[in-house]
Amino acid sequence: MRISLRHRNSGEIEFAIIYGLIVSLALVSARVLPLQDILPACLFRAATGIPCPSCGTTRALLHLAHGDIAGSLFLNPLFSLAMIVALVLFLARSARILFSRFWITLTLTRAEGTFLRVVLAGLFLANWAYLIFIV
Repeated sequence: MRISLRHRNSGEIEFAIIYGLIVSLALVSARVLPLQDILPACLFRAATGIPCPSCGTTRALLHLAHGDIAGSLFLNPLFSLAMIVALVLFLARSARILFSRFWITLTLTRAEGTFLRVVLAGLFLANWAYLIFIV
């Protein structure tokens, strides 16, 4: 893994900004709109009787939008953590864009990228097991 500084080009935007804006819009819409009434129930759970890997995300989003982080983490921990991390990165990157001319870049080797993908797949499966056996 290599961390380096480089000059920020004008007009360049990071994915953290895009994802952070999406998370912010999702939280605002969850706060304002009646999402549980609008969105359909889980078809996978209705067909199989077991929760899908994304079961509980709407309710977790609603809890997160109302400031109930513990309730959100209970309903779907991986989704809730991803939303929180995306929001924190959005705020950090926004501050850096306003106050810095440099970007911090992270470069992974092929082996590190493969390891990261395996860890993420493991977290996905562990989250699904949590939803099946705990929630």
